[in-house]
Amino acid sequence: QFAKKQNNTLSERKAVKQFERWAYFWKDRVYSDGSFPSEALGYINAGILDQNGKIVQSNSKKMKIEGIPWVNTGAQKVPDPNGYPNYPQMGRLNCLLRFPDATDMSKDVLFVGAPAGGIWKSTDGGANWTPILDNISGIGITDIQSASTTYSNTTVIYVSTGDWDGNHVNSIGVLKSTDGGNTFVSTGLSTGLSEKETTSNLIVLDDKTVIVGTTYHVMKSTDGGDNWSSKLTDGYDNKYGRFTFSNDILCCTGIWGGVYKSINKGDSWSILKPEGEDLNKHALFSEDGFLDIIDMTGQLSYIDLESDDNLEVYGNKIPTYEPQGGYNQTLVLEGDLIISGGMNGFHSNDEGETWYRSLNGYWDDNSSHGTYIHSDHHTMGKLDDDGSTYKYWSCNDGGLNYIEYSSDNDNKPKITYKSEGCIVTQLYSVAITPNSTSGNMLQGNQDNDGFSREMHNGKMQWIAAAAGDGTATAIDYNDPDIRYLGGTYGGLTIVENGFSGKYNGDEYIEIPGASFIWPLEMNTQDSYKLYAGGDDVYLLDEYLNLTPLNANTGEVSFISTHNNGIFAIGWDGIKKSLDGGNLWSDIVEPSSNASASLNSIDFNGTNPNYVYATSSSYVDGDKVFKSVDGGQNWSNISGSLPNILMKEVLVLQNNSTEVLFVATELGVYQKDGDKEWVRLGGSTLPNVIVNDIDVNYTEKALIAGTYGRGLWQIDISSSLANEENILNNNNLSVYPNPATSNHINLDVLNFDKNKNYSYIIHNVVGGIILEGKINSENTKIDISTISNGAYILQVRGNNNVMYSKKIIKN
Repeated sequence: QFAKKQNNTLSERKAVKQFERWAYFWKDRVYSDGSFPSEALGYINAGILDQNGKIVQSNSKKMKIEGIPWVNTGAQKVPDPNGYPNYPQMGRLNCLLRFPDATDMSKDVLFVGAPAGGIWKSTDGGANWTPILDNISGIGITDIQSASTTYSNTTVIYVSTGDWDGNHVNSIGVLKSTDGGNTFVSTGLSTGLSEKETTSNLIVLDDKTVIVGTTYHVMKSTDGGDNWSSKLTDGYDNKYGRFTFSNDILCCTGIWGGVYKSINKGDSWSILKPEGEDLNKHALFSEDGFLDIIDMTGQLSYIDLESDDNLEVYGNKIPTYEPQGGYNQTLVLEGDLIISGGMNGFHSNDEGETWYRSLNGYWDDNSSHGTYIHSDHHTMGKLDDDGSTYKYWSCNDGGLNYIEYSSDNDNKPKITYKSEGCIVTQLYSVAITPNSTSGNMLQGNQDNDGFSREMHNGKMQWIAAAAGDGTATAIDYNDPDIRYLGGTYGGLTIVENGFSGKYNGDEYIEIPGASFIWPLEMNTQDSYKLYAGGDDVYLLDEYLNLTPLNANTGEVSFISTHNNGIFAIGWDGIKKSLDGGNLWSDIVEPSSNASASLNSIDFNGTNPNYVYATSSSYVDGDKVFKSVDGGQNWSNISGSLPNILMKEVLVLQNNSTEVLFVATELGVYQKDGDKEWVRLGGSTLPNVIVNDIDVNYTEKALIAGTYGRGLWQIDISSSLANEENILNNNNLSVYPNPATSNHINLDVLNFDKNKNYSYIIHNVVGGIILEGKINSENTKIDISTISNGAYILQVRGNNNVMYSKKIIKN
C-alpha cells in the first residue's frame, strides 16, 4: 500500500518493489514455520544438481530433444516501441564478458548472464545469440570472467552463479568452462542444501587463479577452482561483493560499507574504509593505482592505492541519484569523464562538481535529458578506445547496451541495443486468443511492461504496452482488440481497439486491495465479464464497473473460472461459486501437511465436482490433488512427480478423457487419465519457473509463460478429443460451415436412438455456449445468439465424445 501512494517518490516505490519481488519469489517456497529452504532444492530433488549443489549433467550446453518439442513463440526481438518513449526491452542482464576482435567489432565473441535465463553467447558481436546452461537457467548468473583477452575453443571461463544484486536467487557456487564456454562444470566452490550462499563478481588473474566474494568470505583458488580457501572474513554476514583491480592491487566491498584492498593478489586484505551501520554498498573503479568509489548517496571519493590509504571525498553528490540499496550501482572513469549508473546514468566532466543525466531511463522526447536507455544499471565497463570517442557497455534491466559519447561534454550519447536475440523475458502472466488465424497474445513482464501481439502498421507483430511490471493479462476471445494489462497492486489498463498507437491504453482502473502480483480471469461464456483478485473477488463488467462478490477470501492470489463457476484462493480461505458469484461455499485444504498450502486450483466446467489443486512448498508427495465432491474430500494424485514447486494446475475442458497439466519451477508435466505424470516435451523447455499456462483449443497447443525464457508453446493435439473418433464424414455432416446464417444443420446417418446423442458447442476458451439433444437424423441448431468466430462442435453418444469439429460463424 505504501508503494501505491501517489506522493511517494519513484525511488521509494522501486525500493518497495524489490521487497515485493523477493516476497513473491518466496511465497510458494517458505515453510509454515517460517523457515526458508535452499532455492536450489528443486534442482537437487529433480536430479539436476547433487546434494552439494554441483551440476550432475556433464553436457550443460544443449538439452536433449525428447518427443514433440517446445517452441519459443514469444517476442524474439524488442517489440515495436509503439510510440512508448521509454519502451520495454528483452529483459535484465547482469554481466558481460567480451573477447574483442582485433579489427572488427562485428566479430567479437560475447557472453552475457541473466538473473533467470542462463548464459547467452554471440560470435558475431551481438547480432545473433545462442543460449547456454538451459539445464540450470532458472539459477541466476552474477558474473562471467576470463583471464584471456582472445577467444578460442580452449579458453577458460569462470561463472559466478545466483543473483548477487537482486538477492532473490542464491548461488550454487562457481562454474568453469575449459572449452570456450560451450559447456560448464561445477568447481570445488559449490553450495549445497543448507548453505543458502551468495557469490559475487569475480577476479580471474590467470586460468588457475580465481577470487570471488561470498556471504561470509572472500575466497581464492590457485588450482583452477578445485580447492578454495578464505582470505578475508569478519565473522558475520558482510556479503562481500564488487571487485576491481589495477597495477596488481585488488579492491572489494562488503555490504556493511567496508572497502578492502589487497597488494598480494588477494592473499591478505586491509581495510580502506571501515564497515558502517548504514548498509552502504559501493561501486568501485580502479585504474593506474587509483581507486574511485561512489556510495549510495551519489558521493565520490578516491584513494591513491600505491602511496597512501587516506580516503578523500571530492565533487558533489549526484542529484536524484538512486541505486535502490545497491541493487543497481556502477562507476567508470576515463580521462575527465565520470559515469555512474543507478536507476539512471549520470556523467560529469569536472570531477563531480556538476552532473548531467545523460543515460535516461525515463526519457520522454528530445527535450528530455540525455538519451533513452532502460533503467537500473547493474554492471558497466569500457569498450575499445579509438582515440576519438568515449565508448562503454552497460547491462541493465532491459539488456546489454553499447554507449558512445562523442566528447566528454556530450549530453546525448549514442545508445546501441546489443541483446536483441537474448530471450530472457520474465513473464508473470500470458493471455491468448485461441484462434487459428489470429495469433493474438499479450505478455505481462517483470521490469519490461507488456508485449502485445496484434495488428500494427498493417502486420501482426509484437508491440510495447505500458505497465511498469506487467502482472496480469486478458484478451477478449470474441474481439481480440479488447485487451487488459495489469500492473502491480491492482492497476489495470484497458484498450478497446488494441494497444496499437496508444501504449497507455484507453482506460485505467485499480482493483481494491490487490497484492503486488494479482490474478485476472475472463468469464468463459461472457467475455465482457472478468474476475479480478483484490481484497475480495471483484466482477468487472463491460462498463468497467467493479462489484465485490463477497467471497470472504481475504486477499486473493488465484482465480479459476469456467462457465458459471468461480474458484478462488485467498489469504482467509478457499471458496467456490457455481452461479457466477452470488453464493459461495468453502473448499477444504487438500494437504494434511501444515507446511504445504493450496496455491492453484482448476475444475471441470461441465462437472464442477471434479476439482484439481496443487500445494506449495517442498513436501515430498504433496503436489497435486483431485476431488470428486467439489473440494470437500481429496485423493493424492502426485504419483511420481518430483519434489519441486508446483505453480499452476490446468484441466482440459470438454475432453473425452481426463487430461491434466501442471506448471512447475522446472517445466510442465502432463497426466492422462490413470497414467503416470510425464514431463511434457522432455527437456526441450529450459529449466526456469513456468508461471502461467493456457490452452489454445483451436490450435491444439499448450502455451507456457516462463520466468526468464519468454513464451513457449507445444502441440497437444494427441491429448485433445480426436476428430471423427467414432462417427466419420460418411455418417455425419455439418453444414453450412462456415455458417453465414443463424443456423447449422447436423445430419446423422444410421441414427441410433439408443446412443442418446447430444451436442455441445464450446468457444475457443472452453466455455459452453450451446448444448442440447439430437433427437432425429436431421437436427437444426439455432446459433443466432452466438458471436461471429470459431467454435468447437462436439457430438456425444451416451456422454462420450464421438465427433469433434471446428465450425465458423461468419
